[in-house]
Formats: sequence, structure tokens, C-alpha cells
Amino acid sequence: MKDTASSVSRNCLLSGHIGLLVVSVVVAGLLVFVGCSGDVGLGDVREGEVEEGEVREVSVMEAELSAPDRLTLIVGSCNKDPEVSLLQETDTEVRVKVTAFFTPSLVVDDCLDIVEVRLQEPLGDRVLVDEHTGQLVPVSTIGSPYSKPEQGANEQPLAEMEPPEIDDPPSDAELSDLQAVADQKGMSLQEAIDRYAWNDNFGLAVMGIRRVFPEDFTGSEIADANHAWVGFAGAAPEGVGDMIERFTSSHSGVSVEVRTNLGFTETEKRRGLEAVHFAMREAPEVIDAVTYFDFETHQIRTTVLLDSKAPDSVLEDLRAIAMKSLSGAIRPDVLDIFTVSVVRAEGPLLSGDE
Repeated sequence: MKDTASSVSRNCLLSGHIGLLVVSVVVAGLLVFVGCSGDVGLGDVREGEVEEGEVREVSVMEAELSAPDRLTLIVGSCNKDPEVSLLQETDTEVRVKVTAFFTPSLVVDDCLDIVEVRLQEPLGDRVLVDEHTGQLVPVSTIGSPYSKPEQGANEQPLAEMEPPEIDDPPSDAELSDLQAVADQKGMSLQEAIDRYAWNDNFGLAVMGIRRVFPEDFTGSEIADANHAWVGFAGAAPEGVGDMIERFTSSHSGVSVEVRTNLGFTETEKRRGLEAVHFAMREAPEVIDAVTYFDFETHQIRTTVLLDSKAPDSVLEDLRAIAMKSLSGAIRPDVLDIFTVSVVRAEGPLLSGDE
């Protein structure tokens, strides 16, 4: 499917894919952009290369229409190199199946992946169906973040394919995934449900908040098994409490902290990350770069892989370039909040490098 789909961690930014939306659920306070080489950022899952891992189907949680014939699928894996293994188009629907590569040592993380799909024809009024779960996948439109796409004139009702909601219990497919997680981690199914089942629903809640309050939203994090937070540039907007309450009322063991007055929005954070990341990638001495945002310190941290002949002194020049690019991308008052760090990598960069 190389001509129709490409994959990348939801926290990874490919060269030439500035339009990708960045998920707001991050791990350990870090949001990461990766300078990926080649057309497919973290690589495809290729037959014959899986040695100790397993390729499994994953759920498509939501989709975003980036162009009439292009979909960005948000899938339930984290840094697992997802790819589209099935893409079927008819006059009334588009059916997709996504698989991802899981290793015994790393099964579930607290982020999402995305997969880009180019359709043969514009989506139009066709519906999107996840072949793995059999459910209708909500495609982003103006209005309610959980609204079901309108049916076309010739489309048969799909009442059994309701889009996921933030208070849904685990589906059969999700329970199967959770059982696999439990087996891998040596825990009971109930323990896996208690630890992980709420993560996807929290992601849906965050997506809703992000859409309704784009000028206020800063970010969010799954902190541990029972805690998460959602942050805003200023005061919490009216109505966000009801959206969080809908989630917490269905997940009584989880508490969600609302952080306010952070001073910057997700959009401003992203602009800063993009500016620094691409400035580093364009520097002649830089072969590759991974750029992080640390929520706790408000620092943009870039790890660069330099040409072997480049002296360490070039890092000072790169820091100056990073600050200049940052100052041209965000407001002065936000510039006062952010700091920048540039360090040299000792070896090849991976999406999990810091």
C-alpha cells in the first residue's frame, strides 16, 4: 500500500507533512517531532523482518479529512509502525484495516499513531468503516466532535456501526487487544482493563475538547494508571468541566486535573516546535533531528545527528539558529515562556530518543 498510505507516530512530524495534526495525549510530559528519512517516516512492517514481535490489527478511533481524497486515520497504537493492510472502496463506503507491530517488551504506550491514506476517489458522502471492529469511524467535520457523518442518498442505514463515545465500555475487539496486553505483561485481564481501557476514551475526550476550544487548549497527558491532566492557556473555558465530567463519571477510578494559565496554546506550541525542528533539519551540518517539548520545563529540546566532521562548537550556532526561528514563529510573550536546548546525538536517532 505504499502508493496509498504512509504511517508515522502521532507524535512524529515527517518532512513535507506539516499539515499533520499532533495528538494532545503525550507521554511523561513530552511531545516529540521526529525528522524522518524517506517517504515513510518510521518504516513499514515488512514480511520477514518481524523477529520477536507480532503484527496485530488495531482499532481506527477517528479520521480527519485533510483533502477530498486524503484521510488521516488515528489508530490505537503508539510508535508501532502502523500501516493499512486493507483498503476497499465502494459507492457507499470505504473500509480500512490497520495493522501494527508489537514487541513483547513494549506493548502499550500512552499515545496514538496516525496513518495517511489516499483514496481512489474523494470521500464525498461515503462512510468510513473500521474492518477490525466493524464500527463506523467518525470523520472530522464542523460541529459535534462525536457526530456521525451524514448518510448519502443511496446509503443503507448503519445503525449497528455507531462511532465510539467517551463513555463506551471496551468493545470485543478492544477486549481481545487487552487480553493480549495482559498476557504480555503477566497481569489479569481485569488489571489490564483497569490500567489501559480508559486511555482511548480519554483520547476521544481530549479530541472533543481540542475541537470545541482550539483557542484555549494547550495539551494533555496520561500521567499514570489513574491520573491525567488537561491544560489551557488561560482560564478553563466554560463547558469544559461538563466534557471532563462525562468522561470521569464513566471511569470512576481516574482523576483528571485541569491546569490553567499555562500562557500558550497547542497551536503556538506546535508553531514553535515546527520552526525549531525544520530550522535544525535545514542546517547543512545536521543529518537528522528529533525535537521534543517538555511540558514541565516548557523547553523545546532538539537532539541532532551531525556530520562526523562537524565540531561540537557548531552546537552554539545551531542554538542561535533555533532561537531565531522560534522568535519568528510565536508571540513575544510566549517566547518568554519557552526555552531551547540543542544537544548532539551519539548515534542514530529513534522516535523514543531524548
